[in-house]
Amino acid sequence: MTENNITIRRIWIGIKSVSTGVGQVMFQQSAITGLIFLCGIFWGSYECGTPQVAWGALAGTIAATLAAFPVNTGCSEGRSGLWGFNGTLVGCAFPTFFAPTVFMWCSLVLCAVLSTWVRAGMNNVLGKFHINSLTFPFVLLTWIFLLASRVMDSLIPLNAAAPVSSPDGFSMASLAIYWLKGISQVFLINSWITGILFLIGLAVCSRMAAAWAMAGSAIGI
Repeated sequence: MTENNITIRRIWIGIKSVSTGVGQVMFQQSAITGLIFLCGIFWGSYECGTPQVAWGALAGTIAATLAAFPVNTGCSEGRSGLWGFNGTLVGCAFPTFFAPTVFMWCSLVLCAVLSTWVRAGMNNVLGKFHINSLTFPFVLLTWIFLLASRVMDSLIPLNAAAPVSSPDGFSMASLAIYWLKGISQVFLINSWITGILFLIGLAVCSRMAAAWAMAGSAIGI
């Protein structure tokens, strides 16, 4: 195998690992599912006027995936997308909760990198008890940065949305929209079209997973 072929192969493995990492946010080991999820994220972000969320998700996944190499995490985990999924959620959360400043983007990349290392450390300890950290590294690190932003001038938290009053009545159409948005909010996206794309992505990998996602959102409503 020539050097060029080796380079192309490595690039392809990297792209596939990143895409699969997005899919692993919903426990789906599929690069195609991850790609469909990314399409949903980009659609919903641009629809809501927050394109930085989509680019943040992509940047966070890439940063988290690349961060695994220095800690020598298993290659099988990389191909399974387990390096990047916490970074995907970090990338969605930071542009959602913080103003899009240069410092926010630097913090996003730093937090995405840390999510991979924190996951490796937590799983090393929790694995003895047969417990997986799942998305807790994302939750923990995002909490820390949110709390720190209260005393950091360069990391500006966005104002929380005002409470929405309950509508006078519900129609079947509005309930369907709320149901689909419940699925899209896994990635902090508020778009029923994104919800449809997420369901398609789930169904590509597992129709059972898609069915349970529909049921879970319906039960929540």
